[in-house]
Amino acid sequence: MIFRSVLFAYCTFLFAAPSTALAFCQVYSKDVIGEKFQYTYDCKNTQNALTYQIIRHINKTIDFEFFTFDPKGWGLMCSSLRLDADLIDQQCTQTGLKKPQKYMKNGFTAKIHFSTDSGDLSQNYKQRAAYSFIYPQHIQMYDLEGCAIFVRNNKLDLYSKTTGPENFGPCLLEYERYLTRSQ
Repeated sequence: MIFRSVLFAYCTFLFAAPSTALAFCQVYSKDVIGEKFQYTYDCKNTQNALTYQIIRHINKTIDFEFFTFDPKGWGLMCSSLRLDADLIDQQCTQTGLKKPQKYMKNGFTAKIHFSTDSGDLSQNYKQRAAYSFIYPQHIQMYDLEGCAIFVRNNKLDLYSKTTGPENFGPCLLEYERYLTRSQ
């Protein structure tokens, strides 16, 4: 009887806990001198305002990424495969009908901005001290990455060079890795 009460209380705590999630980015790595290295990242959204998952596997010759974004809204699933430095395959499937550009939950706000060129971001980079997280670190890398992320307090701004969220994977991966390291 006591065991059931304790089990019930534990399960209630797990499933009824406040919705400020802990960072969830698992890293599997093998980096031994003289052997092949490999890193696999499996990251899910920490902030509940925006739902996404990034799985990325990197070794000496292969860089594979699988990215899902806002399954209830955008319904985006993307994959890309690079062999050495060459892009072999990149595909995105979008099944969602709603395409929100602002997400809010529990005092956290996420805004997404599209078709942004690096000149539009120069003011953000000039105010870098106001942000707790910025990626990429330098404005010159924005054109290469295709995305940028700026976080301060309870506000996240996510920028894309294109008209859709297909480029957000690398920026969100770095954000989740930062949150995981910060805990």
